[in-house]
Amino acid sequence: MKITTILSLFVLSAEAMQSAPQQTTHVQQQLNNPESVKPPAYTPIATPAPNQDEVLRSKGFYQTTFYKCRTRRDGDEKCGWYTPILKAEARRELSMSVVMATVSGAALIFVLGLL
Repeated sequence: MKITTILSLFVLSAEAMQSAPQQTTHVQQQLNNPESVKPPAYTPIATPAPNQDEVLRSKGFYQTTFYKCRTRRDGDEKCGWYTPILKAEARRELSMSVVMATVSGAALIFVLGLL
């Protein structure tokens, strides 16, 4: 009696599962259709570092890279890459008055030399 009851319950539950509509979860839908899933656009958490060259230039410096070998007095050699930060040279702007004074002075010396 108990076995038949258990078997009938098993059969009834199997029939109920077959007749029940299949419900899919959101994850199952994504796995079934991977083309519809697009990752969101990446937004950086931190702001990017400023450009090193611009920062140095604004403070009157620049950075260069070069390869150099040095020989000591005892004959040992040291070679390697160097990346020093150097002071930028000041910009020299020639004003028109300086150019005119130089040309006028040269012309005056030339004229006086002819006399």
